[in-house]
Amino acid sequence: MNLITGESRDGLKDVPLSAELAAFAESIAKRDEEDVLSVFRESLAAAAGQEAVVDAAAVAANFQRMVRIADSTGIPLDSPQRTFSEKVWDELKLDRMPRAHN
Repeated sequence: MNLITGESRDGLKDVPLSAELAAFAESIAKRDEEDVLSVFRESLAAAAGQEAVVDAAAVAANFQRMVRIADSTGIPLDSPQRTFSEKVWDELKLDRMPRAHN
């Protein structure tokens, strides 16, 4: 969980391109105003090629699409999922995220 919350990246050291992919994903999620995304996009392209950038962007876009669909339809969680979700929500400290109210 420390990896997901950003408190530690030790778990990434054995994953190829982990630093580049994490930086790219974080820059997408944070929506930085200073166009940090372009810096990390170029870094990922230099390390893995343009196809890897396209794949990583597609994964991020698909995730965003799924979240928007779920949010817009108001999909309720059933009781077992709600219980699990609350534990994960607390452990990941999701209240600190800009869209936590959704």
